[in-house]
Amino acid sequence: KDLIERTFHRDISLVVSSTRALAIYAKELDKVQPGESFLVFDIGDEYISVSKAGLNMNGDVMVDGVDGHLQPLNLGGNDIDENINDYIEAKIEGKETIGTAKAGTAGHITETGLISKQYLLMKNIKKAKFILSSEYRNHPLFRQGVPININREALVQQYLTMDEMKKCIGLDGNPEKTGYKIFDYIRKEVDRPINQDCEKIFISGGVIETSGLVDFIQQKLNEEVKRDKPLSVNTFKRRQSGKGELEILSYEDSLYAPSMGGNLISLKEIEIKQCLSLSYATYLRSDDPKYKGQKILKIFVDKGTEINAEGETKFVMNSAIYASVNQELYSTVITNKDLRRKIHQDKVTYDALNKLVIFEDGSEDRIKTAPILALTTVAGGKDASINITYKGEKIGEVLSQSGLFYSEGIKVDEEGHASPFITKNEPNERTIQIKKMDGTIMNVPVSDCDIAYEGVSDFKVSGTD
Repeated sequence: KDLIERTFHRDISLVVSSTRALAIYAKELDKVQPGESFLVFDIGDEYISVSKAGLNMNGDVMVDGVDGHLQPLNLGGNDIDENINDYIEAKIEGKETIGTAKAGTAGHITETGLISKQYLLMKNIKKAKFILSSEYRNHPLFRQGVPININREALVQQYLTMDEMKKCIGLDGNPEKTGYKIFDYIRKEVDRPINQDCEKIFISGGVIETSGLVDFIQQKLNEEVKRDKPLSVNTFKRRQSGKGELEILSYEDSLYAPSMGGNLISLKEIEIKQCLSLSYATYLRSDDPKYKGQKILKIFVDKGTEINAEGETKFVMNSAIYASVNQELYSTVITNKDLRRKIHQDKVTYDALNKLVIFEDGSEDRIKTAPILALTTVAGGKDASINITYKGEKIGEVLSQSGLFYSEGIKVDEEGHASPFITKNEPNERTIQIKKMDGTIMNVPVSDCDIAYEGVSDFKVSGTD
């Protein structure tokens, strides 16, 4: 950022992640339509990352916050090069260093090369990978494969064929290799409950020019991800442009797609809108005699709700408290609209008042209900509570009819990461009656009382698997 500002003598007005820029590019290429949601994966030399985006019915691009999605993974093109390097090294391991014992006999030395020589080998691997992944692979020069020079005590030349490259990077299904690991990252993200509405995925980055990788990902997703409609895997390849237009070669489309998206954002002044990827909820108690006192779900903000692109957004619900209570905060993929139409009513429990019963944490009923709703306790639990204090000392209960007013909810940063908060909400000075832990009853000003969480830590909703 400092380098750009010093070079161009202008302030940076917006920083956009590559995956968000790609979402804009996908929209401008008419690859997605209003009402569709899609996943965008950017695979660089060192990292793979993901964003979920969608077009609302107005055609605006809505990008999910980070919560609930996989974190970037240190995996990419450099790892593919290392797979090929390991394969080449294994091929020449049996060759003898001049003046030493033969391979397979005592005293045999395997030469690994100086760092400078290894650097040259890695450059040659990148060239070979490019040739095998482009139309040049059909040139008569490469009938045997692409030659790779290995600088050792003597120059060693090996050929790398298309089949060998696919095998050594894991496109034969080897889970230890990079190609398979890239697929596995994509599969895990696609399988997450918040992505069940996605029918398209886009993949970008120079890595996807590796021949066979995209086809492998598409095939494996079709085999392992069960959907009513198969997922489509898209890249940003386009037809060659005509004369007089900016020409991007076929093998460059995916590499420069994020830059194209960023330019479109700037030139067309496109606004990227950020939204919550999950709904957040707490619980109330059922008044239905059959389920009296059981926990029912109370969603206080729906997924898809827009958040500030800059700064913090708060979502609050106001209530009154009379005594310390157990506290649980949840994330889920359902919304208040879903609750009104009694979603999954054949699989979960609704009470006589049409409230969704989620039961007690750890109970068999909760264990059965949670996966259906993708309900996760993201903060709190059995040992967590909301406590009332008077001058820092925990009290037994508030005896005043109105209780102590408070606000509870989440605060969300510009990346879409949520965290819990709670605060006293007493706009006017007044006196309330409390009962201390030793049984003493007192009338005290609310200014001397406070409310706080105990055992409630930051949310744990970002994907890590």
